[in-house]
Amino acid sequence: MLVTGAASGIGRATCLRLAAEGALVVALDCDAKGVEALADELGKAGAEVLGVAVDVTVEAQVEEAAARAVERFGALRGVVTCAGILPDADQVPIDKEPLEMFTRVLTVNLTGTFLVIKHTIKSLAETGGSVVTFSSIAALRQGGGVGYAASKGGVISLTRAVAAGWGRRGVRANTLCPGGVETPMTEGIFSQPGVLDYVRRSTPLGRLAAPEEIAATVAFLVSDDASYISGTTLTVDGGGTVA
Repeated sequence: MLVTGAASGIGRATCLRLAAEGALVVALDCDAKGVEALADELGKAGAEVLGVAVDVTVEAQVEEAAARAVERFGALRGVVTCAGILPDADQVPIDKEPLEMFTRVLTVNLTGTFLVIKHTIKSLAETGGSVVTFSSIAALRQGGGVGYAASKGGVISLTRAVAAGWGRRGVRANTLCPGGVETPMTEGIFSQPGVLDYVRRSTPLGRLAAPEEIAATVAFLVSDDASYISGTTLTVDGGGTVA
């Protein structure tokens, strides 16, 4: 199982969950020290893991990491694209959004997802593997900033295209749309005055999710229990999109 954004938050929780279930884990993150620490932790726990420092926006790095993963563990059975950014500055109206910020968010969140799938899809086709991408409820309703919402909407469309184009080769592809999750990436947003209270009030379950709850959903989607689920956009939001 190859997981991006593995050094913290949902990506880290996903690596821990998959390793606990016996998966061979390839952990990718631009945080070299963070991914090294994760790999060390998993290795000491008896898991087989390959940790690689990778910037998902750099195609050569992604291609090399995918090749290393296959060389180490053989054809991939699952790819989970958790890598993404949510800048505090991307919370402004469209007429105030800097072009460089808009472009940066799309490059990491959407182009990065595209590059990882591009360089792993043939390997997944050998095993009838599964892709799980990460969008957000920001793609389904107002919120999250212009660039962030646009990038996450693109991830949904990209994933559906993969499901349609590669399904006959056995590849499944699904998107998760989390609501508020307590991670290092969201800390800056939720620490702003009133934001956390608003999220709690507007979420029927009345709280943020823990990364482990999202990781549990990932583990289901990459498993054989989800063998006939593909092209789906699944909200994991405590009921936030129906409130």
